[in-house]
Amino acid sequence: DSIYGVSKYSGELFVQQFLNNSHTKYTIFRLFNTYGPGENLNYTKKGMLSIYASYLWKNEPIIVKGSLKRYRDFMYIDDNVDVLYNSLQNEKSFDKTYNLSSGQKIVIEDLIEIMLKVVGKNQNYIVNEVIGTPGDSFGTHASIDKLKLDFDWIPQYSLTEGLYKYFEWINKLPIKND
Repeated sequence: DSIYGVSKYSGELFVQQFLNNSHTKYTIFRLFNTYGPGENLNYTKKGMLSIYASYLWKNEPIIVKGSLKRYRDFMYIDDNVDVLYNSLQNEKSFDKTYNLSSGQKIVIEDLIEIMLKVVGKNQNYIVNEVIGTPGDSFGTHASIDKLKLDFDWIPQYSLTEGLYKYFEWINKLPIKND
């Protein structure tokens, strides 16, 4: 339901069409809102969770573009890496497409509440809701049933556990403007 989604799906179609009659095996993963150590917290144009984390890191009000009732599916980076690494030798996954996500629908206001708790901020922390980005999806989350079946896998990190690990890393960073 967005230009972003269409562009990602067209990439899948190109891979399938290009490799369909070849001997090259592929696995396509649809990654949903990955977060974790290594993100540039000064770049606030992508990564909803990292944008909110940046505001908390800098002790600035959280700016939410769009409704607090929107929802997403967030996945800690270590879980993504685990699946991607294991896909290399998993022949069941060859020539298939998977949703790589937690499978959990998280409403943005709940995400912010959990983040505030993880960082030890008051629940009255300033959150400003502003007009959304044109063309942005109201909500996305995914089924991971196929991933569970072919990989015998479930996410190892809940949102709260992943956020604790993420902020453990963030809290070691010096605040800089570049």
